[in-house]
Parts: sequence; structure tokens; C-alpha cells
Amino acid sequence: MPPLTIKNTMIIPRIIAALLLSFFVSSSVLADEAFDFFIEACRHSGYNPAEISTFQAVFHEVQKTALPVPVVESLIKRNRENVANVVTWSEEKWQEYEGFLKSLHEDLSGGMSTSINKVLVRNSASLVGLADTHAHILIENQTDQRSSFFCQGSGGQLSAIQFGERRVGIEAVASEPAMYHLLGRIGTPSVRRYMKILLSDEGDGGFDITGAGIADFKKDCEVHQRTFTLSDEKVKYEENREASILEINEKDWKERFWIDSDRGYICPKVQIFSINAESGAEILYSETILEGFVLDEQSQKWFPAKTVRVFGMSQEAPTGKPEHSIEMSVVPGTLVLNMSIPDTVFAVSVPLGGRVNDFRRDDNSTITFISDEPGELDLSSLMEKSLDDIGWLSQQEVNQYNPPPIKKASFSWTRIVLLSAGIILITLGLILRFAGK
Repeated sequence: MPPLTIKNTMIIPRIIAALLLSFFVSSSVLADEAFDFFIEACRHSGYNPAEISTFQAVFHEVQKTALPVPVVESLIKRNRENVANVVTWSEEKWQEYEGFLKSLHEDLSGGMSTSINKVLVRNSASLVGLADTHAHILIENQTDQRSSFFCQGSGGQLSAIQFGERRVGIEAVASEPAMYHLLGRIGTPSVRRYMKILLSDEGDGGFDITGAGIADFKKDCEVHQRTFTLSDEKVKYEENREASILEINEKDWKERFWIDSDRGYICPKVQIFSINAESGAEILYSETILEGFVLDEQSQKWFPAKTVRVFGMSQEAPTGKPEHSIEMSVVPGTLVLNMSIPDTVFAVSVPLGGRVNDFRRDDNSTITFISDEPGELDLSSLMEKSLDDIGWLSQQEVNQYNPPPIKKASFSWTRIVLLSAGIILITLGLILRFAGK
């Protein structure tokens, strides 16, 4: 071995520098590859109207909610006390009501509820905050004959719930209905935030992910220290199919996507983790598994036949953290993508003498609206209108029980209410069912 000379000592740092440079270059290439892969997955997202402009399908849906026992008992107690303060019922009717509460207790403590829902979606791009577009969503519950209409745009979100043919309730809502059109594609709350930057108007009536948007998004990622990693090897799903694993890290949050680029960047599995700030431990918060992908002949898009989503995951449930699961299966032959849906579908028909309650008003417990002639309520126009401006509706004084909204709610309570799968709807249904005669 030659002695160590000054010439040798100059070579060693150069070798080390070359190795470090090689490492950083390879890391940068991997990061760029992961970033580009994510951009391409976003391009095929259901949020991009160039990819999915309209959506129609019928789902068989099974929901299971497991809330902590004390929470369930508190909800039941509050419901019983509120109703007792405003109604006078016979003993027979109270017994029927107690049976309803018992059934509700079972549902929220781990029981399952099933329904058949017809879903139509149009203008999904507005869900990412683009101006001058309204998302229209119709969910027809064919099990209990209740229709829910949603309209979202720059003015917020509006919903109309139609109970039967003659009663309608309209309210401004903060939570979003399920985004069925995103099933099998890369779509989570954080992805929606990213798409606000990536989607821009091209001037030809459509949208695309532009170079300027991508550049801005990359800067935003650097500012927020958001990182992207892509697996070196693919993993198998659905027998012989393969998917890459893409991970997005952002401070105390991680999202993991299984993405198959060979089938239009479909996403057969998603996991969302929260990260403990002190220990760095990853805690699985939700998981979505999608199965049985089928090719829609009209649009040439792949879509899952079955989806299972689990929220609030914890080994302690149902006695610990809330857990809510939704299983949705597409009824064969009902999936239709990118076919025109007329405006009249996304409106509420009110017959002569029909009753409309406006839960946006502070006086909705004493004022209702009765239709003087048959008419339709277009949710898009109602985003900027009140019922007082509808010529064929007349105000009428009533004495009805409408529970006041919760003005202040802790983060945990808000999450519990969301996981309980429609406490507000249950209460409204209860009022309609048990309203005293």
C-alpha cells in the first residue's frame, strides 16, 4: 500500500464529494419522479372535468357506526329531553318513540344500516374552489324515499332534503356529501387543496393541469416541506395487477396511495396517517380499499365495483375512539360516466300546497313557506336567493320544533357528529315521523 501523500489526501475529498453529489442527484431524480407521478395521478383525478365531467350510478350501501358508549347514551338522553320539552304524546306514542331510540342506540353502538342510493354528480371541478361553477349532487335514497340535493359554489354549500313529495327542508351546510365520483381515483381533502393550484381555465371551455400551476404547486410544496416518495417496486393487487406506492408527507400528516398507472392511474387503496409530534409514531386514521375494477365502455374509465372505507380506526373501538365504516357496491349496469345530465334533474319540485322549511333562517321555528302553485327550486339560484324572493311561495306562521344548531363545538365533538352518519337527518326524520297531531 503506497504511503499517504499530499496528492492522495487531495483525491479522497474529491471522491467523497463525488459520492455525495451522486447521492443528492439520485435523491433529486427520485423526488422529481415521485412528484411527476403525483401530477399525472392528479390529471386523472375525478376533480378534473376533462377526466370525469358527469357521474351516475346506483349503490348498495352498508354503514356501521361504533361510537363510545358514553357518547351514544349522551346523544340519546339529549334527544329524549329535547323532544319531551316540546311535544305532548300519548303513552302509546311514547312507547313507539322509545322503540325508535332503542334502535338508534343499537345503530350507533355498532349496528349496521343498509340503503340503496342513486347518485348523480355534475361539475365536480367547483369542489376545489374554482369560481363561476356550481357542483350539483343528487342522492336519492330508494330505501326510505328521501332525496338529498347538494349545490356547492363560491357562495358555500346548500342542500335540500325532500321528505316524500310535499315537504322540503333547505339549509346551508358545512360538511360535504360523499364524493362518489372520486371512488377509485386519487381524491382526498389534501389532494383537493392541491388541485386548486393545478386546475386553471384554458379558455376553451375545459380545464387542464398547466405548467404554471405545476410550478406554483412545487413552490408551495417547498414552503410547506411537503415531500413525495415513490416505491422502487410495485405491489400486487387484484390477483395479477400491480400498483406503485406513492407517499405524501406533510408535517403531522401522511397519505399513502396505491396507484396503477397502466389502468388510467386508478387508486385501489388509500391510507391516511396522523403522526405523533413527540414520538413520530404513525397512527392509521382511515383506510379505503377498492375492488373489482370494471371498464366503463362509454368513457373508457376504470371504476371499482366495491369500496370499503373505515374512519377513526382504533383497536379500542367501540369503547374507545369512534369508528365508522361505509361499504358501497355498484349495482351492475348502472354506472354511466360523462353523459349529459339536464338541469331539471338538480332541482326540487314542490306541488301545490307543498311545504318548504328554510333552516337558513333564524325564525324557522315560527315561519314556513307554502306553495301557491306547483314550482321548482333551482339550488344554484338559491345559493344567492332567499325564499322570500320566490313569487309562488307564501309565508305562513307555524309552531314547529327545529333544534337549534350547535354554535360552538370542539374538534372531537365535531368529528363524533360527522361519524354518527347523520344525527341531524335522524332528528329531522324523527320530527316528521312523530310530529303531534
